Amino acid sequence: MIRRVLSIRLSWAMVCFAGALFAPVMAQQAPAILSGRVVDPSEAVVPSASVAVTGRQGQSKKTVTSADGSFQFEDLDAGTWELRVSREEFGEQTRSVVLLPGQTVELTITLHPRSVSQSVNVVESADSVSGSVTKMDVPLLQIPQAITVIDRVQLEEQAPLTLQEALRYTSGISTDTYGIDARGDWAVVRGGEDWGQYLNGLRMLFWYNSYTRPDPYALERIEVMRGPSSVLFGQSGFGGVINLISKRPLERHHREIQVQLGSFRRRQVAVDVTGPIDRDSKWLYRFIGLGRDSNTQVKHVPNDRLLVAPSLTWRPKATTSLTILTTVQEDRSGSTIGFFPWQGTLFDHPLGRIPTDTLISEPGFDEYRTDQATIGYLFQHQMNSRWTLRQNFNYTQGHNSYQSIYTAFDPVPTFNEDNRTVNRELYMSKQTARSPVIDTQSELRFETGLIRHTLLTGVDYQTSSVNQRMAFGPQPPIDVFNPQYGNYTVPALTLMPKQSQRQVGVYAQDHVNLGERWSATFGIRKDWARSETEGDPASRNDDGAVTGRAGVVYSAAAGITPYFNYSQSFQPMAGTDIFNRPYDPIRGRQMETGVRFHPGAGNHFISTALFDIREENRLTPDPQNPLNQTQLGEARVRGLEIEGRSKLPRNVNLLVNYSFLDARVSKSNGPDQGKRLPVVPKHIASLWGVKSLRIDGLPGMLTAGGGIRYNGHSFGGDDFIRTPAYTLFDLMVAYDSGKWRLAVNAANVTDKVYVASCLARGDCFYGVRRTITATIAYRF
Repeated sequence: MIRRVLSIRLSWAMVCFAGALFAPVMAQQAPAILSGRVVDPSEAVVPSASVAVTGRQGQSKKTVTSADGSFQFEDLDAGTWELRVSREEFGEQTRSVVLLPGQTVELTITLHPRSVSQSVNVVESADSVSGSVTKMDVPLLQIPQAITVIDRVQLEEQAPLTLQEALRYTSGISTDTYGIDARGDWAVVRGGEDWGQYLNGLRMLFWYNSYTRPDPYALERIEVMRGPSSVLFGQSGFGGVINLISKRPLERHHREIQVQLGSFRRRQVAVDVTGPIDRDSKWLYRFIGLGRDSNTQVKHVPNDRLLVAPSLTWRPKATTSLTILTTVQEDRSGSTIGFFPWQGTLFDHPLGRIPTDTLISEPGFDEYRTDQATIGYLFQHQMNSRWTLRQNFNYTQGHNSYQSIYTAFDPVPTFNEDNRTVNRELYMSKQTARSPVIDTQSELRFETGLIRHTLLTGVDYQTSSVNQRMAFGPQPPIDVFNPQYGNYTVPALTLMPKQSQRQVGVYAQDHVNLGERWSATFGIRKDWARSETEGDPASRNDDGAVTGRAGVVYSAAAGITPYFNYSQSFQPMAGTDIFNRPYDPIRGRQMETGVRFHPGAGNHFISTALFDIREENRLTPDPQNPLNQTQLGEARVRGLEIEGRSKLPRNVNLLVNYSFLDARVSKSNGPDQGKRLPVVPKHIASLWGVKSLRIDGLPGMLTAGGGIRYNGHSFGGDDFIRTPAYTLFDLMVAYDSGKWRLAVNAANVTDKVYVASCLARGDCFYGVRRTITATIAYRF
């Protein structure tokens, strides 16, 4: 009996010894498995989500969720792993997972849509990538200036067809200033029409007859910095900067084919494919293509487009990246703007309102054609944990053909004695424009005592040259109520002298943090700008300007963040006075104070801003010489902005904006003294709301909602021509199953006929009629 007990105990001891001896081998032979599925808040599966795990020793694996939202990693060593799950229209989720030898762990990961609440979180914590509107790796909430980010989710929900439509629900901005105008995207930002338009932080070519309109489908987001911003961007109006961010290559595979049908026989097909090229994701690619065949609300005017935008990212190591961006775009459109007289639009006419689809120009002759090609790069290298270098470059070459016949200004657009016809004028322009732009930046982080610094220094250079042939001349009148076409004569083109502009700027900006509550930003910039016309020495204008910026932010308890800002802008002015003296740059300066409220839950974000802007050196008549103009004029804009984003219970998201603008000519020797600035409404308000819900039996999410847009009355520059206020309604409904997305959007759903603006010079502009688009997207 004793022997038997000893034998059993000895055998058990040998087993335990053998287990201890061979445990490591057994562990290596029994790897762990991590699996799970990814769902949204309604528990609908999320396919094509990027899933990555990283171990303590640096080993990593990646995959994407399948059609049922599932994923699985096999052959994982025991230990702690970091799991990251993301998808473009959702926020990212991270989780630490401890795996034991041979263990199988199953998880359920919930991704929240990057709608209102996620946009709020982005505003608070998103790091600014190279080319963004802040130019610094600093949380946006620490920037003492009003900034709005329109992300990809908002663009997809609202389905804007143009840039100016994408800005409709942004605080401080009045869009559709000149109604439907195929020549450009027009908006008033804080009372200023001359705001800077940038792509990835680099200035774009922009003018009414040499402009290629960006397509919202090719954009990742839109960043709006309101108020003077010359310290970072150089010459720009006091309204601010609108910076467009291109879609760039992604680490995960994403493929989408989109078909869009809509009003005015809109037919569009688009494709967007991206992902890694190699196993290590050192090479990433993206290809965006778009083709459109469409009409407009004006008869005989097309709205066709062909867009190709391939891009490539090379990341030889974690601290270095180079992204090459290219675009080729061809647009074919015409004169959607008629410069109609006040009578028949704003005022009554015996024959009624001029039809909104009337073409004043001539079919077969009228055109607005642009062909533009761009190539550029975004380079970033992190020298060490404190020092980062960036260089962004873009070269644009564009060709434009603008041919139009429009209502004559003699001296103002008006009807002839028959009360049916208007006189017309012909304008032709054939342009070739070239513009290289480069911006080199250095960002350095360091401490001086208790103060943490993020020091940005940089130098940028931009130049543009325009070669042009033009023709101009009177044409026979046309009956606007019953147009009969074919009665016109095309004059010969005249070669115009080459025009060129260039600017060099050096800038420095220090963002400092003192403790956890206080942060401040101080910046200064020096610019040298030159403009000249070939063969005309008197046209040469050399301008230099120093601009500054200073602001402070205090992060109080309960998510309350007050701030104060002072900033400046400058804009070179072409031409000379009667004594052949070049004009000084127009200068703007702003004082702004505001409060942001962002509670820790991240479901609400409210921003308010009060500002006072002065624009100096405006031209005004010289009282000593009626043939001369002097730069004693001044404009003043005082305003209030309120912007709110909120995620309410039951998956309801709201976006609310209100702006009050008192924009007047504060100094002038002319009759505009004290008058309102043209086309600037005093009150602007908008509300956008959507609700997402899951329907039993369907795997995806249904989203429905809409918006209300209110533009108060505006004046034409003389406080006599008053354009009435108008309110417009938009609707949307979409179903997203992950692979498929079906959406219908309706802008101006009641088809309200309204006048967008009228000018004291005698012309008015119709607004955009009802536009319905149906979009079907397949992702794979």
